[in-house]
Amino acid sequence: MSEHIPASPATLRVVIAGGGFGGFFATRELCRLLKPAEANVTLVSDTDAMLYQPLLPDVAVGALDPRRGAVPLRTTLRRARIVRGRALSVDGGRGSVEVAIQTRTIDMPYDLLLLAPGAVTRMRDIPGLAEHAVGFKTAAEALYLRELVLSQLEIADSEPDPARRRARMTFVVVGAGYAGTELAAQMVRLTDNLLSGFPVLSPADVSWILLDAADVVMPELGSELGEAALRLLRRRGVDVRLQTSISAVDSASVHLTDGTTIACNTVIWCAGVTANPLVTTLGLPLTRGRVAVTPTLDVAGHPDIFVIGDAAAVPDLTSGAGQRLCPPTAQHAMRQAKRQHATSPREYTASRSARTDTTTAGWSSTSAARAQSPGHWVSRCAAGRPKWSRGATCTRCPASCGASACSAPGR
Repeated sequence: MSEHIPASPATLRVVIAGGGFGGFFATRELCRLLKPAEANVTLVSDTDAMLYQPLLPDVAVGALDPRRGAVPLRTTLRRARIVRGRALSVDGGRGSVEVAIQTRTIDMPYDLLLLAPGAVTRMRDIPGLAEHAVGFKTAAEALYLRELVLSQLEIADSEPDPARRRARMTFVVVGAGYAGTELAAQMVRLTDNLLSGFPVLSPADVSWILLDAADVVMPELGSELGEAALRLLRRRGVDVRLQTSISAVDSASVHLTDGTTIACNTVIWCAGVTANPLVTTLGLPLTRGRVAVTPTLDVAGHPDIFVIGDAAAVPDLTSGAGQRLCPPTAQHAMRQAKRQHATSPREYTASRSARTDTTTAGWSSTSAARAQSPGHWVSRCAAGRPKWSRGATCTRCPASCGASACSAPGR
């Protein structure tokens, strides 16, 4: 049974769902811009820290303590209320988010909602993939991968059969994006350095194979940088096979789409991510599996809902007419979370239509301007929702109303 969490009627209720790059930096920026009397900022996150995922390859090779790649939320975002939970659904009509906290759920009301639930590992329907492949999305998986590679070398060192020994020392990485490429580049150096402690093992038996269905490495970086990364990988001894993926996995081998079979005991799945499943339950328009947003990062028809990060299909205005989407990277999530200029939010206009630069524009500046712009924060309607008045029209409701009452049904 859901509980209802009441909020103070005197302040703006801002709820941010997701504690990744987008949610963390948006929360930090809002807490800096808005005074406690102006807004209650709540961050809902299923973890107690923001994980800096680009550092996971360093954690996997042992070059970085995993604690150095995580930013604790409570000690960093002291102004915000941190709720350890997971957003399950959004009721836009009532203005509330259903949040799961262990074995119970609560209904959390909002006036402005920022969705930044991030992404999850994209698993394909490949026989044996879920049972035998290792993911690479969390610090725990990075630590496990390191231990797995070390254990395979230990087992190979005592394996008398040459074929089985080579299988133990063969590692297949699927996905030549950011994570897979950097992981392969660093792990091959780790195993090279470890071989000095295994006199029985031959460097010729160690094999790192990087697979990708695309025809380039790291296509997000462009052809020039992708070619440079490919040359580096091959210089370090990584066997890069493009336009090739896996068709099946078992405990002792990997079957490739080109018909070949590789004897190996370790498969690492880095073949991309997909938006958090939460976005499919919202009833909001989707573009390529992500929530379609305007250049100002709000959802058309829902002026109180913003989406950023991996879950948002943000138009890339640098591509001309914005036909391309911004890639789901940490850099874009951070830009989307921050305000556009280093000035007070009171200096911003409340008009969304004037803001079109999504390269650095953030939802926080728009919402902060509406919350603090004189003459726009008016009152709450009959249902307790806040109103920003433009003349006689409440921008929250479809009805025309005055400054002190709202007749729109259900609002």
